[in-house]
Amino acid sequence: MRIFIAGDSTAVDYPSGQAPQAGWGQALAALLDVPVVNAAYPGASARSSIEQLGMHDRIMAEMGPDDLLLICFGHNDRRHDQGRFGAPYGTYTSCLRRYIEGARSREARPVLVTSVERRTPDGSPTHGEYPAAMKALAAEEGVPLVDLQAASARRWRELGPDATKKLFLWLDPHPNYPRGSADDTHFTAAGAIEVARLLLAEAGPLLPPPVRAPADLTWRTPVPVWSIDARSGRPRHAYATATPQEVGAICRRASDLLPVLDEAGPYERAELLDAMAAALDARTTELVAAADAETALGAPRLTSEVARTSGQLRLFADVLREGSFLDVRLDSDPDLRRMNVPLGVVGVFGVGGGDTASALAAGCTVVVKAHELHPETSALTLGALRAGAAATGFPEDVVQLVHGPEASAALVKDGRVKAIAFTGSARDGRNLHDLAKARPEPIPFYGESGGLDLLFVTPGAAKARLAEIAEGAAFAKPGLVLAPAGAGLPEAMAEHFADTAHLMVGPVSLLGQSDVLLEERFGPKIVVLEYGGEDDLGEALAAVPETRTVTLHSEPDETDLVARLTALARDRAGRLVFDSYPTTAAPMGTAAIGRFLRPVTYENCPPHLLSPALRDDNPWHLPRRRDSTLILPGS
Repeated sequence: MRIFIAGDSTAVDYPSGQAPQAGWGQALAALLDVPVVNAAYPGASARSSIEQLGMHDRIMAEMGPDDLLLICFGHNDRRHDQGRFGAPYGTYTSCLRRYIEGARSREARPVLVTSVERRTPDGSPTHGEYPAAMKALAAEEGVPLVDLQAASARRWRELGPDATKKLFLWLDPHPNYPRGSADDTHFTAAGAIEVARLLLAEAGPLLPPPVRAPADLTWRTPVPVWSIDARSGRPRHAYATATPQEVGAICRRASDLLPVLDEAGPYERAELLDAMAAALDARTTELVAAADAETALGAPRLTSEVARTSGQLRLFADVLREGSFLDVRLDSDPDLRRMNVPLGVVGVFGVGGGDTASALAAGCTVVVKAHELHPETSALTLGALRAGAAATGFPEDVVQLVHGPEASAALVKDGRVKAIAFTGSARDGRNLHDLAKARPEPIPFYGESGGLDLLFVTPGAAKARLAEIAEGAAFAKPGLVLAPAGAGLPEAMAEHFADTAHLMVGPVSLLGQSDVLLEERFGPKIVVLEYGGEDDLGEALAAVPETRTVTLHSEPDETDLVARLTALARDRAGRLVFDSYPTTAAPMGTAAIGRFLRPVTYENCPPHLLSPALRDDNPWHLPRRRDSTLILPGS
């Protein structure tokens, strides 16, 4: 048996960053020895939990026979905002009945729970007719009812207004509440435990007996992630790490916002991406300063990286306006109408600006796992993207950010996440890939990872552009450089390191003798192997495992050599780079948007239910195929 909770902020599992605030659902899990699946959400009413938050559907998708569902609404149902209002004997009870019927259809047991009472000076009730309406529904439907409102009101009167302050969120200035708090609705951990005990006492045999009696809830203080100055090694700023519970709440928010992006359509999403790009460009100076402090890569390269990232956003805005990404196909006999739709929430790891841009373009909300070496750069980038969202009327949380080691696994394992895009080490990529595939519902894992990034320098390039290549290689930091013997590339590269470089140069034949040279390295470490002739290059490439990128620097008169190396490299890497260095652009170009889409076909669908993309009048002016014939807008 599992206990599911459908409710509001009084029942929520709160993260450590909001301690000592706690919800009674959080405390219930600490008292019992059965799994508690707490779907409660701050501000939820019975109506908004179904129509706005998707709480009902998420619970029903997971609930099974013999599970128990506690249905507890009433705090927010009188509010006339955010789609929350429901008349006590109208919409409110109709929504409660939806939960009852859903639980019964899954052979689970519904239990109605009246809302816990607020703290008032005279102990007067605050929930109006909602408790009575719930009681009437319980009698009508033959559903067990736990009168938590009456039990808590009695308890608060017994304790009196002064003693109850210790149970509610009345706080002096606190690290998590710098201005203190005087909250008569929400609970401290002690208050949450008290409410959970009242609930168990009122429920009697409906719920299992408590097996623990905690005096308090233990709050774990996560170790922060520090932004470190790459040149001095000194800590700069601390960023709070996300607990698995916090990641879950963030993913829930991302899932709730999916309809907003989808219903906006391609043209409004294009405006969103353009606004995000403009916000990034406007913050270039700030972003470059933070990134330079964290990486020591220098302003010129980092300025170009900001431009590339904003360029990716604009590129996918153009993809949206062009419209073919939807791949609309209209077949007449039978009436089949197919289009691509967003996959869902996407988790993005690493520096892949193209991954974020392509996912947003597809209509997917994004949760980014910040790189542990770039927390400030990640946070500032998020701020720019959120500013762009706000400027176009979109919720800022269409992109969210998490820090810390626990966040990685929690993000991949969260059931609301439908795809992962990863840029990073082969080891981390394998671990996260395995987590993605081990889920009850495996999800796509798009990884650009590998132990090494290779750089080939031909004799002609070394002769013509030695200083330029040396500077670029030092800052791009490929894992392995193959350079012509005697060209002086290692010595030229060494001049660009802050401390004296330790030169360890050897022949390419060493690749076949030791795997150490093929291991991934972090920090200012580059292996340079020298070759004597073209045959050495082919042998070296054959000895290298598959990798993220292969970069080739050559001259125009070396066409035969370049053609040979390109053919060999194509089978070893996911990206081939010529006379440049790998960037954060999406490795698949504009095709990257397809990773976050899936096709859906509508057969004989009533016109009013169709997306604008599938309607006969084509209001979005999309290129479409009708019975295999491509029809362009305006034709």
